[in-house]
Amino acid sequence: MSCIGSPRIIHGLNANITGTVVIPEGVESIGNAAFFRSEVTSVVLPSTLKTIGWNALQANLQEITIPAQVSTIGKGAFSCDNLRSIVVEEGNTAFTVKDGVLYTSDMSRLVAVTGATIERIDVPDSVTDIDGDSLNTAGALRSLHLGKGF
Repeated sequence: MSCIGSPRIIHGLNANITGTVVIPEGVESIGNAAFFRSEVTSVVLPSTLKTIGWNALQANLQEITIPAQVSTIGKGAFSCDNLRSIVVEEGNTAFTVKDGVLYTSDMSRLVAVTGATIERIDVPDSVTDIDGDSLNTAGALRSLHLGKGF
């Protein structure tokens, strides 16, 4: 894999990339739409990663593990039809997963859902922002209950 631009930022990769991509240590940012509409099914993110741009990993991902240092995730970053698992590494203070839904750690923003498997979401009262693309690929979703934040 080659990086376009700064070796610490990945962006503008070819949409024809398929399979598993391992992003090397040292990369700190995945730029906006880096893997947009690619057939990548798995991405191994480096421990050095801090930022994931909007629509950055909008691919054919089945699972994603967010490293401990990631503090910023753009809207629609994980808008993936086949996403079955979101894991946040221990030590990450910016994000958390509850019942298959990725939130900011203060539970004010719903960031992404495991659209391939989640059938019901009870949005906590503390949530005041739902990322626009976060529910686009929630094909299994049958019930959405909004909390008092809406």
